[in-house]
Amino acid sequence: FNSNLSIREAEIMKLMVDGLGVGEVAEKLCLSVDTVRTHKRNAMQRVGVHSMSEFVDYTHKNKIFKEE
Repeated sequence: FNSNLSIREAEIMKLMVDGLGVGEVAEKLCLSVDTVRTHKRNAMQRVGVHSMSEFVDYTHKNKIFKEE
């Protein structure tokens, strides 16, 4: 894994990149919606993007969630 994301941020963002919404991620990981939003915001700030579409582009360009 080649990013500055924390393990939890990466876990949440992977689920969101795969198409889950904030509420679905919160339910799946037994977290509050606010906690998921905070991790999402922090992850996007760490990689320097301002939207989920930019984040998805970033993950593809940098092969962050690429399956081996």
